[in-house]
Amino acid sequence: MVVVRCSVPACTFATDDVSEALALALLANHGLAHQSRTEPAAPIRAPGLPGPALDRPRVDVGMSIEEWNVFTRRWDLFRAGSGIGDAQAPFQLFQCAGHELGDSLLKANPDAATGPVETLLAAMRSLAVIPVATCVLRTELLQLRQVRDESFRAFAARVRGKAETCAYNAVCGCGQSVNYSDHIIRDVLINGINDSDMRRDMLGTHDVLCKSVNNIIALVENREMARNALPSSSLSAMSSFRSRRAVPPSGPASSQAPPDRSA
Repeated sequence: MVVVRCSVPACTFATDDVSEALALALLANHGLAHQSRTEPAAPIRAPGLPGPALDRPRVDVGMSIEEWNVFTRRWDLFRAGSGIGDAQAPFQLFQCAGHELGDSLLKANPDAATGPVETLLAAMRSLAVIPVATCVLRTELLQLRQVRDESFRAFAARVRGKAETCAYNAVCGCGQSVNYSDHIIRDVLINGINDSDMRRDMLGTHDVLCKSVNNIIALVENREMARNALPSSSLSAMSSFRSRRAVPPSGPASSQAPPDRSA
């Protein structure tokens, strides 16, 4: 008669004082319970394939401040998508410069790509961007108008891109800087509508100054779709005039007696 205990750690199973053959059978049966509790091994996953290479953004001399803002956003996306770390960021950023800008950077500072990426960005901006006075930028913003056949959403994107360069900030009484660009953007959008009838309609809309820029865009787009769905008054009048000309007269045909040729 023997007593056999389970060899699995933290398991307190033990057989009764039975014969050796019966104890071995009970222990084997108990071992099946441990096998059923064992979690299956996770399948080995094949390493993921790398995605397609991202296009490197380019920058060169003679850029406007709007084009520079677009470049910095493209650079942030390129850096995040390519997994570029802080150590390699300055070298990768330098490769985004064109030949003329790159030569100017190396002439001004031979060690431009060895410092922090923020310092390199500031140096690239000082050489690439054409300096324009803020008052000039604000004047250009206020003169923007929607071009014929230009969608209002494209016009709004053009206005917002210009407004970002105009520094519409004011210091509040509490010391915080307040950005009021949306108020200027809303005024420029309403005043720049190409359709004069739609512009007058928007100017007379109740609480139009309380609506957000996105709501203004949606409201104008809805009216543009309604206008394009219905023919204008001039086209409708011309079509009706042509249809009336095409219809033959409905009155009785006048018969003319043949001339008398008898002598």
